[in-house]
Amino acid sequence: MRKRIERPAKTFLATKVWAHGREAGIAQMVRSIGLLKTHPIDLMQIHNLLDWKIHLPILREWKVQGRIRYIVIIHYNVGGHADLKQSFASSRLILFNATMH
Repeated sequence: MRKRIERPAKTFLATKVWAHGREAGIAQMVRSIGLLKTHPIDLMQIHNLLDWKIHLPILREWKVQGRIRYIVIIHYNVGGHADLKQSFASSRLILFNATMH
């Protein structure tokens, strides 16, 4: 078992899930959390809408359990914004748009 590392109070840790399927997504998120050696993770991102309908219920459950603080669904490309908007509408998430330069 890895030793948990105390982090500075102002540190905000984020990671992502970018995997096909429930089991692969859970494995990827558990691995990320293990590598970061911290609890809770501040932000878990569902990257590029990949299997967001599968990952979102898991993340909501983890949020209730205190394993993560915030959930976002992101997409890097303007071409994905229509699908991103639809994901927010159907999942009752807050739409947040950040442009990367």
